[in-house]
Amino acid sequence: MRRIFLRQMTHGDLTRLIGERPPKVGKPLTDLQAFGVVMSLFVALATVGLAAFAVLAWLGWETHEFGPRDPRYLVFVRGTLIERVGTIDAAPGSVIYGGQGRDGNAPGYARARYTSPVAASALLARFAERCKAVGLQAKVDEQPASDGSRSITCGREAGDEFALGISVGATTPTEVLMDEDTED
Repeated sequence: MRRIFLRQMTHGDLTRLIGERPPKVGKPLTDLQAFGVVMSLFVALATVGLAAFAVLAWLGWETHEFGPRDPRYLVFVRGTLIERVGTIDAAPGSVIYGGQGRDGNAPGYARARYTSPVAASALLARFAERCKAVGLQAKVDEQPASDGSRSITCGREAGDEFALGISVGATTPTEVLMDEDTED
């Protein structure tokens, strides 16, 4: 008799040796197991819905201040004119964003605040160039404010309600505030 090791056997050899095995049939779920599966699905859906509600309530509840690497940046600043125009020569670690979602009829807003070692007049000129580069009309206020700060407004058209306002302080280092009302 010839010896055949398992690794040398073909499917035909195994079938002759053992015979065809019937396919394994799983046991049906009992009533208690089916009830457990259905209840688990309901609890999971309720938990996901409650968590989504809690996150949305937290986002709309108050003003948020955060850094550029915070996930809230994606909610409040991403896609706004502040992001399109960007910061210019910000001192490392000085950029702070703020935002709030829309509240009833009041629009939401996004803000960026930072300091820069560059002089205020040079920053104003660079912001005007940057606004024009992204397709916005730039209007520089010729008259400085009472505290010596100067401002520029960048909008899609002359009377744009949702324009980007940039205020550049007269202090050293230069303080910059970018403010925009958002529709969404």
